[in-house]
Amino acid sequence: GRQVEQVYLRVMNNSSDLAAVQAGQGGRAGQDINFARINFPHLIQRQVVGFQAVKGFNKWIVMHHGRDESLVGPLMDAIGEQLQTKKIDGQRPKIMQIGASNPADFAAQMLEQLKGLPARPDIILVILPRQQGDGVYAKVKEEFCTGRMACPTQCIKADTLQKKGAQAAAKLFDQMICKQGGFLWGINAKQDKKTMVMGVDMNTAGGRTIAAFSASFNYAYTKYFSATTWIKSREDVAQPLTEFIKRAIGFFRDNFELAKGPAPEKFYPDRIVVYRDGVGESQKQLIRDFEIAAFTQSVKDVEEIWAGKVEVVYIVVNKMIHQRFAVKATKEMLPRAPRGGGRGGRGPPPLQEGDLTNAQPLTVFDQGVISMEKFDFFISHQEVTQGSVTPTHYDVLYWSNRSMTVDELQRLTAQLSMLYQNWPGPIRVPAPVMYATKQCSLYSTIKAKNAVNKGLPYMLRQLYFL
Repeated sequence: GRQVEQVYLRVMNNSSDLAAVQAGQGGRAGQDINFARINFPHLIQRQVVGFQAVKGFNKWIVMHHGRDESLVGPLMDAIGEQLQTKKIDGQRPKIMQIGASNPADFAAQMLEQLKGLPARPDIILVILPRQQGDGVYAKVKEEFCTGRMACPTQCIKADTLQKKGAQAAAKLFDQMICKQGGFLWGINAKQDKKTMVMGVDMNTAGGRTIAAFSASFNYAYTKYFSATTWIKSREDVAQPLTEFIKRAIGFFRDNFELAKGPAPEKFYPDRIVVYRDGVGESQKQLIRDFEIAAFTQSVKDVEEIWAGKVEVVYIVVNKMIHQRFAVKATKEMLPRAPRGGGRGGRGPPPLQEGDLTNAQPLTVFDQGVISMEKFDFFISHQEVTQGSVTPTHYDVLYWSNRSMTVDELQRLTAQLSMLYQNWPGPIRVPAPVMYATKQCSLYSTIKAKNAVNKGLPYMLRQLYFL
């Protein structure tokens, strides 16, 4: 295996860094990641990259049950510190108190109080009551994601807030940034061509299947247009997929953002890379025969001349695999000796050069372990402290108008796993796949009859489902 070069994994934590990436100078911008010390969280806590075109925390609400009033003051102080640390010019929220604990009554009182506001809030922070907190969460999400008043909501349990205090507030704050259209960091992922990456996932629960889609619309691969829909079965995804890709391509054309703001002109993507999750081995031929055919036809329906030139890559993502890989430890992989001498105590002997061990994060395996009859590869995305790390398998089912090299496609796939804005480090799949998965999880959890889509369009450009 070979690890993606560190220069392509540098963390960009302000818009000037992203501008350097756009200008081809990302190797000298941002900061290096040290996987041995897992310093990723510290690199992104000082500043916020996003909010180029969005002003967050100007009109926001805090809702709480009457019994949790004592939690509000410390929470506001902690969020105020976050605003100051990350240099966001936000306003103090409007505080609203709810008297009901019953989920339906809690949501109804929220809606009644919000009717008196002069304008829709940017986001609503809800402190879930200690009693029936899960039910209140489901009802709030159902009402504000599928109901009469579309608005991003951020929920936290009163017990969690009481136990974790400022630590919980910092995590809350980061999620609220993303739900209002901002983002926290980027990496050195230069686009040689205007590229849209897309994630597709499905989930079946209670006899119903939901399909979810997310497609990027900015240079840094950190802003996404998303949609979900209920379908009869997993075999019926082709139709909503074609509808979404047409909408996503149009949205990309009209709203693409560069490093420091909206693009001055409109254009279609030069490259579309689709990561398809939720597929078993037996379903891949169906995807080739129907889903990819429908996808390519929908691209032609947008603009036929452009469709003949655009590069399209369709990749099936599989996390549920049995393969495990070990590599020989190099000198760079050895842990640093602790200060003051040896480890002491019992435990496994320290790793020595040449010992078999887990691969470093973001290591690609594509030699000797893949099929000779197709184009596939593995990436070991993460680091584990116990046992063997499970890689992710990528099977490239379709690739037209090739302009990327294989190395560039594998590198992009690895880079995208570092851009999921809800976790400071690599995850097991590219970010657009996880965004689709989070949508499936949300709507399956709240058992919504509808999914946010046609009626609530402004939320589709924000990561409201985190």
